[in-house]
Amino acid sequence: MKKLLIALIALAILGAIVFGVRTLGARDEADAVGSKEAAELVDTGDGGEQADIEAGERPEPGTYTYTGSGEESVDALGGSKHTFPDEIAAVVELDAEDDCRWTSNVIYIKQHVEERRFCTKGTVMTDLGFTRKIEFFNQLQTTGFTCDDDAERLRADSQEGDTWSWTCSEGIATTSKYTTTFLGKETLTVGGEQIDTFHTRVVSKQSGDANGTDTSEFWLADTGFAVKFTADLDVRTKSVLGDTHFKERASYALTSLVPSQG
Repeated sequence: MKKLLIALIALAILGAIVFGVRTLGARDEADAVGSKEAAELVDTGDGGEQADIEAGERPEPGTYTYTGSGEESVDALGGSKHTFPDEIAAVVELDAEDDCRWTSNVIYIKQHVEERRFCTKGTVMTDLGFTRKIEFFNQLQTTGFTCDDDAERLRADSQEGDTWSWTCSEGIATTSKYTTTFLGKETLTVGGEQIDTFHTRVVSKQSGDANGTDTSEFWLADTGFAVKFTADLDVRTKSVLGDTHFKERASYALTSLVPSQG
């Protein structure tokens, strides 16, 4: 019995050492993802059928490239920071069954991927919900939000100064109350081409398992696709690492209006 107890203790110690090496050894791990790898990362196995789907009022499918900078951090386990690369990718996919629905997977790094689901119809682009996957210390945290029917991120007929609100929630765990302010129309130059955009500021106040604020600005094409965006997120949240303080700052702009096809 004594030998068995010693063996169990030894295994427990070994397991703790392995966990520590695997976890703390990945403290600031942040792997950049190129455009080709990004397309493979979010591959839905459609066999190339995206090219046969009529985009209509939606953005064209494919992989878009943004340039800029950003970082995110947590204070758990002594703290960790991800520095985002100068170039990130967003993969747009269209729903073949619903001519308003589309998805944008923004891949900051391999350890941070955001899938956002939208519907563009007429002068309105609606936020259907999003899934955010963030990995610190080799521990993956996945959060999935569903938005109310009135979650309109773009109202193309807005007047400067207009404001409106909506709510997205992660079940009963976390609620995010969003307020959008339309700052006006702006013409941006992307890859030598000019494009008219709708400039909005979106402020989110979170409550529940996560508490804090997220202030973002978007320059949206009439399809609802982000030509440029900034993010400033500061929340305290329950996570797989325990209660932690999470911060994110980012600013990125599109390099071309024409996507690559993988």
